Amino acid sequence: MHKDTLFVYGGLIEADSNKNIYALNLETMNWTIVDQSHLESIPVERDDHAACTSTDDDAMFIFGGYVNGGKANDLWKFDYEKNEWFEIDKGDYLVTDLKELAQH
Repeated sequence: MHKDTLFVYGGLIEADSNKNIYALNLETMNWTIVDQSHLESIPVERDDHAACTSTDDDAMFIFGGYVNGGKANDLWKFDYEKNEWFEIDKGDYLVTDLKELAQH
């Protein structure tokens, strides 16, 4: 939550993970997708991750989740005012889907 807006990152659309940031304006109850097309650094698509907001940092943090069939433990920060992502910790990815592993 930031000011009068609730932010949600990623999740599933049908069976596919996504990397959208959804913003719900709590005054108008309208959803929008935050434009991230200009960003150089952005977390990969994921679902089943954790997210929280820090009022001290004016930011949303996301941690881990499922990425390409495996579990992730990376940590990212989204700065609401700068509309920018910062990778805090790369973590590591434990790929459990052999099809994904074969593509690398």
